[in-house]
Amino acid sequence: MNYKTVDRADEESVINKVSADLNVDKSQINCRYISSKVQEKYSESHQENRIYNHRLYEIKIQVFPEDEQKENFVVNGRHYYWMSISDMERDPNIVKKNLDVIDFVKESMHA
Repeated sequence: MNYKTVDRADEESVINKVSADLNVDKSQINCRYISSKVQEKYSESHQENRIYNHRLYEIKIQVFPEDEQKENFVVNGRHYYWMSISDMERDPNIVKKNLDVIDFVKESMHA
């Protein structure tokens, strides 16, 4: 999931957003800040270079709704689907727009 965050220690905000989006009780969600990376890159949607501060959080949900364990599902009218890093690396649209983010996640997982 991808959210705009304001503060470095924004775990509570992330928990609130995940809880609301997935209809999961906040008490069932643990959030841990992992790392951040500032970089300038071209924004496809804005057609200009922009500076991004990517923050990576690990979310653990203790009791995950059964319907949301499926490969794809809809909650509150929004369609979600699970992808592995390998799945994302095979998606041309994701690679074009966010390969740098995939690489950042992979680097952080092996740090």
